[in-house]
Amino acid sequence: GVASVEGDFHKGVIALSCPVFDYRDVMVGAITVLSHYGDFDPDPEGPVARDLMAACHDLSRGLGQAHTS
Repeated sequence: GVASVEGDFHKGVIALSCPVFDYRDVMVGAITVLSHYGDFDPDPEGPVARDLMAACHDLSRGLGQAHTS
């Protein structure tokens, strides 16, 4: 899944984040896209989120995760 924040911690800052898993299905990291409000659409179902999720799934597969959800 993808987490999204819009100014929750710092006014005007938006972010999307997605977990990365290893062969044990243990979260070993995350990739986060961070920017100023208006630079991209922080919708967790939008195009940036889809690309981010695809990148995290690819990296997880590269680390041996057998399945991604």
